[in-house]
Amino acid sequence: MRIYGFDPNVGQPVTSFQSRATQVAELGGGTGESHAFLLRFESGGVIGPHVAEFGQLFAPMEGTGWIEGGDGMRHAIGPGQVAFVERGEMHAKGSDAGMTALMIQIRDFTPLRLALKRVRAWLFGIALASVAACGDPLSFGDVAGSYPLGAVNARKLPYLLTTTAQCDQTISEGQLILQEDGLFTLTLSGLWDCSKSGGGGWNTTTGWQFPGNYTIDGAKLHFVSPRPPSIGGFVEFTGVVGPLQQSVGVRDLDLSLTTTVDLEFRH
Repeated sequence: MRIYGFDPNVGQPVTSFQSRATQVAELGGGTGESHAFLLRFESGGVIGPHVAEFGQLFAPMEGTGWIEGGDGMRHAIGPGQVAFVERGEMHAKGSDAGMTALMIQIRDFTPLRLALKRVRAWLFGIALASVAACGDPLSFGDVAGSYPLGAVNARKLPYLLTTTAQCDQTISEGQLILQEDGLFTLTLSGLWDCSKSGGGGWNTTTGWQFPGNYTIDGAKLHFVSPRPPSIGGFVEFTGVVGPLQQSVGVRDLDLSLTTTVDLEFRH
């Protein structure tokens, strides 16, 4: 279970449809059976511990309460925050003083990184110092640097990419290098572990490398990487620059014909 906050440093401005003074932050996407509910907790109201049958978003609209995840700890939550509960996770929720909340259930839901709930006060001071430059478009020089891989599909490393009865394939590390001349290199590395029964007992490293060019449009990045000559064509994917240029989220990177991933790189 994770709690996300929505503050001015998280959302992106809405510019279409003659919009103004409006921000949007995408929560994620999913497939399969879905439901939407309004929950009203009276003072002392509780929904007891149970296993989530769906990926779940829980967003208080009025009042405050708490939500408990697989760690068994109660975490305070209120308007302006949203909790994500994974399918299969034991969880509970309730309120001491009363709360109304929106609950959305999607069978297979993958959250995007909004920005984790702020817990370090010094970030507030840095954000204030950068207000004057918020309206300036980003340049290659603003985003240039090396960004280590921090998460895959919102999960910590090592990430289990594929699994069979004999072998597991994981991603354990990676790096995104953005250059001031518009060139980039994205690398991922991991392990094929076939030590399971019937897998042959061997291990070997695995990896991917995507060199190419990138462009900037506001806070969005567009990447183009040529495929090997034997295959031909290009791999294209997008990214989003995080607050204060401290992170880059890569969306829908195609690692194979059937596997795409979201990646979070952070200084």
